[in-house]
Amino acid sequence: QRHHHSRRGDTAARRAARRLGPDRAARRYRDRDDDEVNPADTERLLSAYDRLSLTTGCMVSAAQRGDWDRLLRLEQDCAGLVTELSSLENDETLPRSLRDRKQSLIRKVLADDAAIRNLTEPRLRQLESMLGVNRAERRLLEAYGPPATS
Repeated sequence: QRHHHSRRGDTAARRAARRLGPDRAARRYRDRDDDEVNPADTERLLSAYDRLSLTTGCMVSAAQRGDWDRLLRLEQDCAGLVTELSSLENDETLPRSLRDRKQSLIRKVLADDAAIRNLTEPRLRQLESMLGVNRAERRLLEAYGPPATS
Protein backbone atom coordinates (compact mmCIF):
# COMPACT_ATOMS: atom_id res chain seq x y z
CA GLN A 1 0.00 0.00 0.00
CA ARG A 2 2.76 2.41 0.84
CA HIS A 3 4.36 1.92 -2.53
CA HIS A 4 1.06 2.64 -4.30
CA HIS A 5 0.48 5.82 -2.24
CA SER A 6 3.98 7.07 -3.06
CA ARG A 7 3.43 6.67 -6.82
CA ARG A 8 0.18 8.55 -6.63
CA GLY A 9 1.95 11.47 -4.89
CA ASP A 10 4.73 11.43 -7.49
CA THR A 11 2.20 11.52 -10.32
CA ALA A 12 0.42 14.51 -8.83
CA ALA A 13 3.73 16.30 -8.38
CA ARG A 14 4.69 15.62 -12.01
CA ARG A 15 1.31 16.93 -13.23
CA ALA A 16 1.72 20.10 -11.16
CA ALA A 17 5.25 20.60 -12.47
CA ARG A 18 4.03 20.28 -16.07
CA ARG A 19 1.30 22.87 -15.49
CA LEU A 20 3.72 25.30 -13.88
CA GLY A 21 6.45 24.85 -16.44
CA PRO A 22 10.17 24.49 -15.82
CA ASP A 23 11.73 26.80 -13.29
CA ARG A 24 8.75 29.17 -13.41
CA ALA A 25 9.08 30.59 -9.91
CA ALA A 26 12.82 31.12 -10.23
CA ARG A 27 12.34 32.80 -13.60
CA ARG A 28 9.75 35.17 -12.15
CA TYR A 29 11.86 36.48 -9.28
CA ARG A 30 15.44 36.51 -10.47
CA ASP A 31 16.97 39.54 -12.13
CA ARG A 32 17.28 39.19 -15.87
CA ASP A 33 20.39 39.95 -17.84
CA ASP A 34 20.31 42.71 -20.43
CA ASP A 35 20.56 40.22 -23.29
CA GLU A 36 17.28 38.52 -22.31
CA VAL A 37 15.14 41.60 -22.98
CA ASN A 38 14.39 42.96 -26.43
CA PRO A 39 16.48 46.18 -26.48
CA ALA A 40 14.26 47.93 -29.05
CA ASP A 41 11.11 47.33 -27.00
CA THR A 42 12.86 48.42 -23.83
CA GLU A 43 14.17 51.58 -25.48
CA ARG A 44 10.69 52.47 -26.78
CA LEU A 45 9.19 51.85 -23.34
CA LEU A 46 11.75 53.96 -21.47
CA SER A 47 11.60 56.67 -24.15
CA ALA A 48 7.84 56.90 -23.64
CA TYR A 49 8.34 57.18 -19.87
CA ASP A 50 10.97 59.90 -20.45
CA ARG A 51 8.55 61.84 -22.67
CA LEU A 52 5.77 61.42 -20.10
CA SER A 53 8.09 62.73 -17.39
CA LEU A 54 9.07 65.74 -19.51
CA THR A 55 5.42 66.43 -20.32
CA THR A 56 4.31 66.32 -16.69
CA GLY A 57 7.21 68.64 -15.82
CA CYS A 58 5.97 71.11 -18.44
CA MET A 59 2.46 70.73 -17.01
CA VAL A 60 3.73 71.75 -13.57
CA SER A 61 5.39 74.84 -15.10
CA ALA A 62 2.22 75.76 -17.00
CA ALA A 63 0.12 75.38 -13.84
CA GLN A 64 2.58 77.53 -11.87
CA ARG A 65 2.29 80.28 -14.49
CA GLY A 66 -1.50 79.93 -14.67
CA ASP A 67 -1.25 79.06 -18.37
CA TRP A 68 -4.43 76.97 -18.38
CA ASP A 69 -4.63 76.64 -22.19
CA ARG A 70 -1.12 75.20 -22.37
CA LEU A 71 -1.87 72.94 -19.41
CA LEU A 72 -4.91 71.57 -21.25
CA ARG A 73 -2.89 70.89 -24.42
CA LEU A 74 -0.17 69.18 -22.39
CA GLU A 75 -2.78 67.13 -20.57
CA GLN A 76 -4.00 65.83 -23.94
CA ASP A 77 -0.40 64.98 -24.89
CA CYS A 78 -0.04 63.20 -21.57
CA ALA A 79 -3.17 61.11 -22.22
CA GLY A 80 -1.70 60.05 -25.58
CA LEU A 81 1.55 59.02 -23.92
CA VAL A 82 -0.31 56.99 -21.30
CA THR A 83 -2.16 55.19 -24.11
CA GLU A 84 1.16 54.54 -25.85
CA LEU A 85 2.66 53.22 -22.62
CA SER A 86 -0.22 50.84 -22.07
CA SER A 87 0.44 49.32 -25.49
CA LEU A 88 4.20 49.08 -24.86
CA GLU A 89 4.02 47.53 -21.38
CA ASN A 90 4.46 43.78 -21.20
CA ASP A 91 5.17 41.20 -18.56
CA GLU A 92 8.90 41.01 -19.28
CA THR A 93 11.07 41.58 -16.27
CA LEU A 94 13.50 44.41 -16.90
CA PRO A 95 17.10 44.26 -15.74
CA ARG A 96 17.54 45.98 -12.38
CA SER A 97 19.17 49.14 -13.79
CA LEU A 98 16.35 49.69 -16.28
CA ARG A 99 13.70 48.77 -13.73
CA ASP A 100 15.19 51.35 -11.33
CA ARG A 101 15.15 54.00 -14.06
CA LYS A 102 11.53 53.19 -14.90
CA GLN A 103 10.53 53.37 -11.22
CA SER A 104 12.32 56.70 -10.84
CA LEU A 105 10.45 58.13 -13.84
CA ILE A 106 7.13 56.86 -12.50
CA ARG A 107 7.83 58.43 -9.09
CA LYS A 108 8.64 61.76 -10.80
CA VAL A 109 5.42 61.62 -12.86
CA LEU A 110 3.39 60.91 -9.71
CA ALA A 111 5.08 63.79 -7.86
CA ASP A 112 4.35 66.10 -10.81
CA ASP A 113 0.73 64.93 -10.80
CA ALA A 114 0.41 65.79 -7.10
CA ALA A 115 1.99 69.22 -7.70
CA ILE A 116 -0.38 69.89 -10.61
CA ARG A 117 -3.38 68.96 -8.47
CA ASN A 118 -2.18 71.25 -5.68
CA LEU A 119 -1.83 74.11 -8.16
CA THR A 120 -5.09 73.54 -10.05
CA GLU A 121 -7.50 72.70 -7.23
CA PRO A 122 -7.77 76.31 -5.93
CA ARG A 123 -8.47 77.50 -9.48
CA LEU A 124 -11.08 74.77 -9.98
CA ARG A 125 -12.81 75.73 -6.72
CA GLN A 126 -12.81 79.37 -7.86
CA LEU A 127 -14.36 78.40 -11.20
CA GLU A 128 -16.95 76.19 -9.50
CA SER A 129 -17.86 79.09 -7.23
CA MET A 130 -18.21 81.44 -10.20
CA LEU A 131 -20.34 78.91 -12.06
CA GLY A 132 -22.50 78.42 -8.99
CA VAL A 133 -23.13 82.18 -8.75
CA ASN A 134 -23.96 82.30 -12.46
CA ARG A 135 -26.42 79.42 -12.07
CA ALA A 136 -28.10 81.14 -9.14
CA GLU A 137 -28.35 84.41 -11.11
CA ARG A 138 -29.77 82.55 -14.10
CA ARG A 139 -32.42 80.85 -11.92
CA LEU A 140 -33.39 84.23 -10.45
CA LEU A 141 -33.67 85.74 -13.94
CA GLU A 142 -35.79 82.81 -15.09
CA ALA A 143 -38.04 83.10 -12.05
CA TYR A 144 -38.41 86.89 -11.79
CA GLY A 145 -37.22 88.30 -15.11
CA PRO A 146 -34.55 90.97 -15.64
CA PRO A 147 -34.32 93.80 -13.12
CA ALA A 148 -36.42 96.85 -13.93
CA THR A 149 -34.46 99.86 -15.15
CA SER A 150 -35.52 103.30 -14.04
